[in-house]
Amino acid sequence: MAFNEFCDPDVDTALHQAAARRPEEIVVATPMLTPGGEHAEHDIPQAIDRARSRYPETRFVYAWPIPVSATAAF
Repeated sequence: MAFNEFCDPDVDTALHQAAARRPEEIVVATPMLTPGGEHAEHDIPQAIDRARSRYPETRFVYAWPIPVSATAAF
């Protein structure tokens, strides 16, 4: 679990902690269900890009955005 602001750990720290365990893949998810939002569209992908640079042997998957039709069905 990570937070974008106001709480610890931040996204960069959480990704580092997860990648330090040397998994093959890390899946990043957000509770944001619809497109639109600075954190989901910009901040989290930028943190993932930084982690990819630091841990090239680990595959990072960002499970977002969720298709609007799936959100509506939910």
